[in-house]
Amino acid sequence: MGRSAKGDTSVLDVVLQEWPILIYVPLVLILLGVLVGVTRWWDGRDAMRTTEKKARDAWRLPWRRQAVCTCSWHTIGTEVGAEPS
Repeated sequence: MGRSAKGDTSVLDVVLQEWPILIYVPLVLILLGVLVGVTRWWDGRDAMRTTEKKARDAWRLPWRRQAVCTCSWHTIGTEVGAEPS
């Protein structure tokens, strides 16, 4: 280790001096890439669930809109129950 005959430092010396940068910078970049990928995947799942829920709600909504039942059973039952005799 040390300097070569030309006065240059060897590759091994540079690696030993700069090992934190050579290890941690790529590790942090890989971690950020994984987090970005997981976030995009998670957002895609949420968007798909929202789309499926909207489709289900759109199909069920006409049945839910009918707040007052107008069938004879309920109208007779409410009229009879409204006036106690």
